[in-house]
Amino acid sequence: MKYSLEIIKTDVLVFDLDGTLLQTDRANNLAYYDAIEKVIKSPPPPSINRIKRITLKDLEKIALFSDLKLKEIKNLKDSSYFKYLEYTFLNHNLFDIVLQFYQKNQIILLTNASRNRAKLLLEYHRIEKYFSHTFYNEYGNKFLNCIEFLQLNAKDMLVFENEKLQVENALCAGITKDRIIQIGDDFSNEIQIKSKRRIC
Repeated sequence: MKYSLEIIKTDVLVFDLDGTLLQTDRANNLAYYDAIEKVIKSPPPPSINRIKRITLKDLEKIALFSDLKLKEIKNLKDSSYFKYLEYTFLNHNLFDIVLQFYQKNQIILLTNASRNRAKLLLEYHRIEKYFSHTFYNEYGNKFLNCIEFLQLNAKDMLVFENEKLQVENALCAGITKDRIIQIGDDFSNEIQIKSKRRIC
């Protein structure tokens, strides 16, 4: 999908992490495979291999995993994630926008990822310093929570997001559709920045 953006000084640029600014599916899945194999002492069931991005909710649907095993899998996955950072990569087209505007605009990283995992990714890719704020959302609508915590005006926010559910959450938070850039799975979006307009 093609987007033509006009960014002015008062715009607040909000970037999601997983699947938007960084592609992390493979690292996520490898860490889960490793954890599952250690817990059940055998390779993960074939049904798991068909999941694009494994989540704990996916594993909850599999009878093989008790609540205790799920907790152990989650802990092992989190503790081994660092081993798979090399399988993550940056969306350079999107990060170019960060580089172009981080000294002029407020740039926010807004993620549902755990603080520890997000920090690992930011440090590995050396991009943490380019964000005015990093908001690690722990529950509920991350956009509403971020707006409330940072006292933002939804009308000023320009959102970059890949998940359909999170796009809906952004709309619920008062961010208009024309201010939401939905990022494709293959990072193939064409985003053109137009010359900025004068603020009267």
